Amino acid sequence: MKFKNIFLTFIILISLSGCDLVSVSGGIGVLSDLTKDKLTPEQIQSLQTRNYDANPDIVFSSVVSVLLDLGYTISNTDKSTGIIVAQSAAESSLGAKLLHGISDVTHTRANAFVEKIGNKTTLRLNFVEVNEESDMGHVSREDTQILNPEIYKNAFDKIDNAVFIRKSNS
Repeated sequence: MKFKNIFLTFIILISLSGCDLVSVSGGIGVLSDLTKDKLTPEQIQSLQTRNYDANPDIVFSSVVSVLLDLGYTISNTDKSTGIIVAQSAAESSLGAKLLHGISDVTHTRANAFVEKIGNKTTLRLNFVEVNEESDMGHVSREDTQILNPEIYKNAFDKIDNAVFIRKSNS
């Protein structure tokens, strides 16, 4: 009987290890937000955009630096178009793999666009949670736009600081 209780406890703990209420990725944190259907495109753009009184090169370098500091891998940059694409390290669910033979991998993709508009430099960030599940050769993928204001505030606060430091040193 004691062995049965220990075994059941072990199975329950392994099952729960595959459940994520909040997944933290790349230092920013990923919280799947249910407000997507409630926000207008203008509200989403406002959430994801910040203007700077700085040269676009300074903002561009600051974004790359902050993403690297947060543990992202930069996969593509193009200074002439202002595009930056990065990806966080992947997290895998051990419980799903052990119990169900399913590979469940989640990571965050970050996209940034830096452009000069008038005498300001505009930065638009977009974070997307990517979940890939593989079961007996069948692969499914779900991309979910992250719209949690705290995530963008945290990222912009770090970028603001990096821009300030770079402007002070130039």
